[in-house]
This record gives sequence, C-alpha cells and structure tokens, in this order.
Amino acid sequence: MLIADGAALFYTAPTQPQTYTLLRQYLLHRLYTIPPPLHPIDNAPLAPASPFPFAHRANVLDRDAVMVPAGWDSHGKIHVLRDRFDPARILRAWESSLVSVGDVPGGSETEGIEDVWNEMIPDTSRPKVSRFRFSIV
Repeated sequence: MLIADGAALFYTAPTQPQTYTLLRQYLLHRLYTIPPPLHPIDNAPLAPASPFPFAHRANVLDRDAVMVPAGWDSHGKIHVLRDRFDPARILRAWESSLVSVGDVPGGSETEGIEDVWNEMIPDTSRPKVSRFRFSIV
C-alpha cells in the first residue's frame, strides 16, 4: 500500500545547528530542482543537473537530528521503525473521518481518526487514580 499524501519531517534544535543547515539544503533542493517527466519522450533532452543537490540519507535513529525526506517512508518502514503502529489502520481511520465530515457525529460504524487519537494519546485532564493501595502495618 502506498502513502498517498507525503511530507518531509525535519527535527531542528538550537543546540544542533547542523539541523538548520540540512533543512536549508533540502528546501533549496526541493524548490529549485526540476522533476523528471512522468512520461519520458524518446530523444527528449534530459533535465539540467540540480544546482542544489541533496545527497543526504534519511536519519530516523538519532533523536536529535531526525530527517525523513518526502517520499522516503512507506508503510513497511514505518511499521518496522515504530513498533505496534499500524499505518494502514491510521489511513483507514483518516479516510473514514474525511468521508463522515458532513455526517452526524457518531453516525459512522467504522473507526475514525478521533477514536484512534483518543486511544493513543492519554487524557491528561483527569487526575490519575492509582490501582494499587499500599498500607504500612
């Protein structure tokens, strides 16, 4: 399954100035590189070389310098890198929520992205109740 919508992810931090340099290089590359044609024609001239090449590899291991260029990730890579995260489930929930935008809330039988969010992100507005009670005898 392909990821239809894509974006790049860059973590930047003032303590890691090279992250800003990398982001700048990537933006210049994306802005000023002519993409190849979708359907190349025989004997057509090749696109000129990019004035801003970007030869850096994705970095998903270093938490202080995460860099995921657009188009690099896939459902398989996300599943391997993020244990217990199912991108296909998120996609189904996202599409279900998009379809039911005009519907009455709660009218859809399929799981929506709001349901996934509520399951994954804990509600911090309520005080936590301890399940264990200790007593000193």
